[in-house]
This record gives sequence, structure tokens and C-alpha cells, in this order.
Amino acid sequence: MRAYNRILRVARTIADLENVDKVLKIHITEALSYRKMEFNNMYTKINFKNWLRRPTRASILTY
Repeated sequence: MRAYNRILRVARTIADLENVDKVLKIHITEALSYRKMEFNNMYTKINFKNWLRRPTRASILTY
């Protein structure tokens, strides 16, 4: 529900910037595209080599 409200809030902001009284489908689509960009940026920062590496017994015992 939080993500839904956030997307609607961004879509409302986009509509306001275009001086439109009603949120249109194009505004929601643009808001969703920003959400996808944010999601992709979050996962490109992960170092997948170390993340996929099989943990050693010593590293498991340190948790």
C-alpha cells in the first residue's frame, strides 16, 4: 500500500508540474518508470561476486 501511495503522490506532482488538474494515465506511467529506475539503481550497487560466493564455515560461525 505504501508503494501505491508513493507512486500516486509522484504522479500528482508530475501532473502539477504540467498544470493539469487531473492525474492521467501518462503521469502514473511516468511515476512507475521512476520507481523502476530507483529499484534498478539499488541493485546495481551490490557486489554480486562476493554476494554469490559460497560462505565458509568460519564466516557462518561469526554471525
